[in-house]
Amino acid sequence: MNTANRVRILTALFISIAVSPGLQAQINHGGTPLRWDDNTQTTVQWQTYESLDLKALQEEDRETAKLKDAPWRFGIEHNVAWNSSEIGTWSKEDGFDVWRLGVRSNNATSWSFYLTQFVIPKGGKLFVWNEDKSHFLGSF
Repeated sequence: MNTANRVRILTALFISIAVSPGLQAQINHGGTPLRWDDNTQTTVQWQTYESLDLKALQEEDRETAKLKDAPWRFGIEHNVAWNSSEIGTWSKEDGFDVWRLGVRSNNATSWSFYLTQFVIPKGGKLFVWNEDKSHFLGSF
């Protein structure tokens, strides 16, 4: 391989590495949740999980780290079977049916959701935001 080809390959590799941190696995279609700038209080049903014992988890992780082939912990998984007809809060807003569900746990440092069966009707949108409404993700 000549020097010019090596430079092109290294340049392409550098560009792909430099750009990749800005990429997301889920495609975000933009937009803003309904009434995002409205200070009206909305009713939200909350699913609350027990606080994690962070000291016990750190000790477990220290022990696991001693094992050469053991994977690092990504998070604590909670399997749920949520159904929008049985859980959450429905409202009618600006002509749209809106479903909200709050999820919380003290000491949680982040949340990740893996949805195995999830259908959004045509024209529907999914947004996820924090409790104080200082940040949101979506629409998906």
